[in-house]
Amino acid sequence: MICVARKKGINFLISIAIKIYDVLGRLRTNRYYNRVSNVKVNISDLASGLYFVEIIMSNRSVRRNLSIKR
Repeated sequence: MICVARKKGINFLISIAIKIYDVLGRLRTNRYYNRVSNVKVNISDLASGLYFVEIIMSNRSVRRNLSIKR
C-alpha cells in the first residue's frame, strides 16, 4: 500500500493522479482521485522489483523510487 497525504495545516481537498512505471518505462498503474485529502494505493498486484512513482497534484509533480520485495 502506498499512502499519499497532504501536509499538516493544509485544509482543502485536492485532485491527485498517481502513476507507477516499471524500470522499462511501462505504465503499470494509473489512478486518479478527485477532491481528496489523502490517498492509499493498493500495490499488491505489482511483482517484486524497482518502480517509479509519479504523483501529480494541481500544478506540481513529484517522482519517487519504489522498491518492492516480496
